[in-house]
Amino acid sequence: MALRRLLIIALGKALECEVPGELSSSWDLRLADQLGGAQKLLNTQPTPVALLLLGEMDDTEVNTLDQWLQTQPSTQWVAVLPVDAIKRLLCRDLIVQHFFDFHTWPIDTERLNHTLGHAFGYAELRSRSHRPAAQRQDMALVGQSAAIQQLRHQIRKVAQVGAPVLIAGESGSGKELTARAVHNHSSRAKGPFVAVNCGAIPASLIQSELFGYERGAFTGAAREKRGLIESAGGGTLFLDEIGDLPIELQANLLRFLQEGHINRVGSSQCIAVDVRVIASSHIDLAPGIRIP
Repeated sequence: MALRRLLIIALGKALECEVPGELSSSWDLRLADQLGGAQKLLNTQPTPVALLLLGEMDDTEVNTLDQWLQTQPSTQWVAVLPVDAIKRLLCRDLIVQHFFDFHTWPIDTERLNHTLGHAFGYAELRSRSHRPAAQRQDMALVGQSAAIQQLRHQIRKVAQVGAPVLIAGESGSGKELTARAVHNHSSRAKGPFVAVNCGAIPASLIQSELFGYERGAFTGAAREKRGLIESAGGGTLFLDEIGDLPIELQANLLRFLQEGHINRVGSSQCIAVDVRVIASSHIDLAPGIRIP
């Protein structure tokens, strides 16, 4: 029976421990001592399980490894690292974000072999349970390039938190598709996804469209109306091209983001709204920030 393929990458300074010879009897080993070499091996021979042997690493090296692992979501990673490394926040975050499991030096060969086998089995189950592309919630994100895989990883990561999100990119690059994927992978997936093109609504109407209005608030307001923010309650509000939003409306939007409630036009009553805001822009917003 063919041995299962295992990629082993040794990184870090003062790495004195070696890979136990017993692993070679259970695995078809591929070895690399740098990320570039590991990438070449993964490109030519995709590997469901990989073992990272980590020695002492500085913050820059940990951040570089973190960025590289973001482009490798299809591989199950197991780490062996120094005991002291777990005390560092960067290393703990690295483990939580990227690793199936981890061990500390010195290696317990029997336990490590068991972990690797478990990781391999999990990788097999995951590969068999993938739904066809047409049935995936992020089915519009087509492609298997490193950039697309990194984007999918970021979407899954961001979807698990409730903070507002800003998506930057050129027109036509798929910002709304990305926003929908974040919504679909979040706990709000069963709630509404309300998209607002900030540049398509006249400046005179955008306040009432976003926040709603009460009956009699202005000429023609024959009845009360819920705004788009309220309509997105329990789900996600997508503000497309937020850079086109009139500056006079930004104070009201900021208050909503900070306090989670709105006031309809013509009303002094606060209305609590549970909604996550995702915004997008095709321009760099930083130069336009005004600090009092």
